[in-house]
Amino acid sequence: ISAKIHFTTNEASTGTVYYGESLSTMTTPATDGTTATSHTMQLANLKKKTWYYYTVQATSTVSGATDSEPDVGDPYLSFKTKPN
Repeated sequence: ISAKIHFTTNEASTGTVYYGESLSTMTTPATDGTTATSHTMQLANLKKKTWYYYTVQATSTVSGATDSEPDVGDPYLSFKTKPN
């Protein structure tokens, strides 16, 4: 099972999605080394009927700044895979 995470940025940047089956295991990276303002990450080898949590991180190739979503203290992003 796989899932796609799509996000956009207002500056050209590279992107990474960190994900896992719990908030404490969001350490698996899906990285897009392409400099762009639109990013789509493919998360592969997911288990069926399982909740996954993720955070998105973008690093600007213009300013060098790194930003993550959600911000610290905000609810984490999540999805549940289908049964088949």
